[in-house]
Amino acid sequence: MYKQPNDFGSIRRHVWTLPFTAMIFAGIFLSTIRGDMGHVAICIFLVIASLLPLVIERIWRVRLPTFIQVAYVAFLFLSMFSGEVLGMYSRFYPWDDMMHFISGLFVGFGAMLWLISIYDREKVVVAPWVMGLSVFCIGATIAVLWEVVEFSSDQLFGTFTQRQDLFDTMTDLIYGTGSALIIALLLSRALGGKYSFGMDRIISYYRRLNRD
Repeated sequence: MYKQPNDFGSIRRHVWTLPFTAMIFAGIFLSTIRGDMGHVAICIFLVIASLLPLVIERIWRVRLPTFIQVAYVAFLFLSMFSGEVLGMYSRFYPWDDMMHFISGLFVGFGAMLWLISIYDREKVVVAPWVMGLSVFCIGATIAVLWEVVEFSSDQLFGTFTQRQDLFDTMTDLIYGTGSALIIALLLSRALGGKYSFGMDRIISYYRRLNRD
């Protein structure tokens, strides 16, 4: 039987994310010149966070598809870099809502791939609705934790992610948990053999990519 090469943490699957990382490095340079150390800290955090897919591959011994890695780093660029460093949160009010909705999709995807990896490796079979509920619970938890991160950033670095507004915080939670719910429902349908808008093909591709 054909065996995949031991290429966990491969730069080859990560290379298309590097243009976004390069622009964030440029943000570090420009923010340093302006003396804006809050934005410098955000950019450094984003550079480190952009390496998360490589760390996950190494630790979990899985292969993440290139399109997921690129989409993840692009999201980091659009959310905290474009949103905070370039000021999109204050210039375009719906930007924050859009980012929270997309973040819920990413968290849902990540939770889905994580659970599939564990259950496939341990040869555990669970009902589709259990998988879906697990993904939703993880997504809701991350959405709450992210609001804590935003609150901490506003208090420590003087950022403006929550606009000091309870309405903003609650709508962020709704967008984050709502999009995670979408992934959970599509996953349940895919595992149940029902039409899932291509989710079944994504799952099949991920399993092929990690087939030993």
